[in-house]
Amino acid sequence: MSRSGSFLVLERISGSAPRTLRFEGSRWFRFMDRVYSPRPVHQLPPEQVRELCELRLARSDLLIDDRLYEKVVRELTATAAAHIGSPGTILDFGTGDGRAIPFYRAAFADSRIHGCDMSAASLRRRDARAQVVQISGDGPLPFRGGTIDLVLAAFVFHFSLPVPLLAEIPRVLRADGALVASVYGPLVPSLASLLRAGGLELVRLRQVGAVPGHFVFTATPAGDGRPE
Repeated sequence: MSRSGSFLVLERISGSAPRTLRFEGSRWFRFMDRVYSPRPVHQLPPEQVRELCELRLARSDLLIDDRLYEKVVRELTATAAAHIGSPGTILDFGTGDGRAIPFYRAAFADSRIHGCDMSAASLRRRDARAQVVQISGDGPLPFRGGTIDLVLAAFVFHFSLPVPLLAEIPRVLRADGALVASVYGPLVPSLASLLRAGGLELVRLRQVGAVPGHFVFTATPAGDGRPE
């Protein structure tokens, strides 16, 4: 066990790690397989979300399961392709280092792909061929209203997004556009109400095959797209 900023990392693992543990007199909560957080990750403030994402990328050889990642992103991409066909413009929301973009390009070869993320450190690792911008935890997204056909978000909605930032998604989407994203863990039961607060309507939710606890969902602008 090692300490990395606000988080703990299991350097070695044998079997299934406990969901919670006691360390230095405090209770810690497991995230994925090897990271422990001082609180459930869906309760982390934006600055700790950014720190955790940067930790996972810095230690990606240990902390990111490439096979699981690929299964989830392929399911997300296939769901998006079935829903929207050939989008003109795609936003990779929470792009990180851009590792999902090659999957998106393979499916949407003619689409323009933009990326955004809160973490400058993550963006420095990005796929250099994508146009990316840094955003704050409360937005806004630097795109004109109604200009994005498809927003994709892989491994973003296991965190609780601030409503002002979430509400930017229906603002930038075209009227017939969609958000297609993955979600994991305790946010699944409250996903519909979270999306509704940001002006989105959940229209589909399906578990990723052979990846327990991971789901892909589709949401569209609700009514006029304004948050409740």
